[in-house]
Amino acid sequence: MRPAFTLALFTFLFTSCSLFNKNEQEQKGKILAQVGDRYLYLKDIGEIVNPSMDNDSADIINNYINIWVKRQLLLLKAEEQLPEEINEIEKKVQDYKESLIIYRFEQELIKQKLDTVISSDAISAYYEQYKNNFILEFDVVDVSYVKLLSNSPTKDSVGDWFFSGSLEDLLKLEEFSSQYAVTYNLNESNWIGAELFVNMISMEEGDFGDLLMRKEEFKLEEENYSLFVKVKGKRLKGSEAPLEYVEDDIKKILLNKNKILLLDEINDRIYSEGTKQNKFKIFFN
Repeated sequence: MRPAFTLALFTFLFTSCSLFNKNEQEQKGKILAQVGDRYLYLKDIGEIVNPSMDNDSADIINNYINIWVKRQLLLLKAEEQLPEEINEIEKKVQDYKESLIIYRFEQELIKQKLDTVISSDAISAYYEQYKNNFILEFDVVDVSYVKLLSNSPTKDSVGDWFFSGSLEDLLKLEEFSSQYAVTYNLNESNWIGAELFVNMISMEEGDFGDLLMRKEEFKLEEENYSLFVKVKGKRLKGSEAPLEYVEDDIKKILLNKNKILLLDEINDRIYSEGTKQNKFKIFFN
């Protein structure tokens, strides 16, 4: 290669690199501080810069720069003292980054594609197959109840409506309870832990829990409250839980199974596409 051409080429490359570095610096803005090969640029602290640049703003910027310098010096010293750990840390950071990206991607796919409707038939089928897995750790009861203040209007009629069992009286009771009851539940199925129910209702009658497990229906009167209870079902600790009591748990189980199946299908599809499009190579044989 001729000396004149070599010199011209070197000059061109040097000038190009200088222009590139200059353009890069212009894009990043004014340099405020340097530690080793790390730079703090004005744009890096754009959020804390006040356009008026009064004394307070200058103090804030100086304080930020000092904090940045101290942190970078500490980081530099740590990297010098822990060279073997750097690769391990970088690998963990990379692994975490990849896991986070994949997790966000999977959550977006689940949001877009997962069918969240679980049919009653699917719930019943799962319950019948795995009912031995749903063993009660405490007594549960299926109850309807109405708790009133003792001075509630037409309180005497409430007992008749509550215990009659007729649809007409149930509608009257529902309307009355929505306006005057302290608390109530007239749903067709309302399974709840017996002890939890006793604590929730909070009656002073000491035999309330015993009555709950012995009677099918009863009324309690106290100085301030009246309580009407109908026990439609009960299951003891150690027995199989009723379907209605574990229905929400089964829904969560089936929904999670559907999530796993969906993600497996998507992973298989992505792998198949990658194979067809020659997006990867394996060199180990």
